[in-house]
Amino acid sequence: MKLAPGATERAGKSKSNAMRATGLCIGFVAEKRGWFSARANDRRTIADQVTFELRTGQSLVILGPNGAGKTTLLRTLLGLIPALSGTVELGDVDLLHCTPKQRARLLGYVPQSQRFGFGFRVRDIVAMGRAPFLPAFALPSNSDLAMADAALERLGISHLANVSSAEMSGGEQRLMLIARALVQQSPFLLLDEPTANLDFANQVRVLRHLDALSRSGLGIIMNSHSPGHAFACGTTAGFLDRKGQFNVGNVADMVTEERLSAVYGIPVRIVTVETDEGPMQTCVPEVKSR
Repeated sequence: MKLAPGATERAGKSKSNAMRATGLCIGFVAEKRGWFSARANDRRTIADQVTFELRTGQSLVILGPNGAGKTTLLRTLLGLIPALSGTVELGDVDLLHCTPKQRARLLGYVPQSQRFGFGFRVRDIVAMGRAPFLPAFALPSNSDLAMADAALERLGISHLANVSSAEMSGGEQRLMLIARALVQQSPFLLLDEPTANLDFANQVRVLRHLDALSRSGLGIIMNSHSPGHAFACGTTAGFLDRKGQFNVGNVADMVTEERLSAVYGIPVRIVTVETDEGPMQTCVPEVKSR
């Protein structure tokens, strides 16, 4: 299913609101480059038969141990790594055959971190999210800059608009990258470990914003090393293990003590704590004290 030129403008506003992966096989194909490299077309499969459906207004938290392939799965969904087989569709659009510019109009991406060669102002970096809609070498319009300002306001960092990105904290930079993805006005937002290397306070801020964005109608897909994040802002959880098995379902059914203990190889307990906003579930590994 090929994407016709200009179809993404219509697809982003179409009636369809579901992203589907069907029989997706992720991994790598090594090309022969010199005497000591892998054989030509040496195929390494990380996981196959990855299948799920996610609608706008829902959020999928991808969990699993280090090295299982969570980031590879996310990057394959984004088209940054070619799929070995299978399909990824948004409505009637085949995302695996989009150009990068077309795909950027449909999927927003927030990496763990990003280095900028110059000390760009925060507002300018956020406005870069409008690039998929601009002609080559064109500068953002006043309308584009207004979208950037609105995204900064929505995430509570409008006071940083004229600050150099080099002067921001890790939490502020993560919110800036989310704001940049928001101005793409894509129906789905994909995030690679959005709370990595953040302190407790900034983790909570980011998770609250992601939960609010999902409730406002965005589809959210994120991977995480913290199973408790599925309780905090997920409607759906997917587990990817080192055997290449991907299982997905609603959070209550998927995030259980038995599954967590099996996937991570340590005893894990799910506890409920009382907060000012009501009871909240989280995951606690058993750590033997001396």
